[in-house]
Amino acid sequence: MPIIRQTMRNVILKEKDWKMVVVAPNTHFHFPIAMVRVIVPGAMSEDKVFIPLEGIFKEFPADKFEFVLGAAEGLDPKGKVVSVSLNNGGAKREIGYDALIIATGAAARDDGEDSREAP
Repeated sequence: MPIIRQTMRNVILKEKDWKMVVVAPNTHFHFPIAMVRVIVPGAMSEDKVFIPLEGIFKEFPADKFEFVLGAAEGLDPKGKVVSVSLNNGGAKREIGYDALIIATGAAARDDGEDSREAP
């Protein structure tokens, strides 16, 4: 999230016709490494590990920044279009781009029922 704000402030807002569109499948960012601290009384509050994404970007004008709640499902590099499945009932949206950054994040590995065994 800091890189988005830095890019907005130092690049996008300074350019006349540029806009950043962020596509994310969740309304909140969660900080998995800190999650265990939330269950220890007094160690950390939930607002430090579940951060609402939309509130973070309210400082940016709508003509310069857009948050799209959905999942990118397809990419057409020749046409410079990303296909997005929106979270509001599965509607689809095509988002054009001039430059594209793919930041998929991280996910925990699930090896099945007994993940204690070495692979």
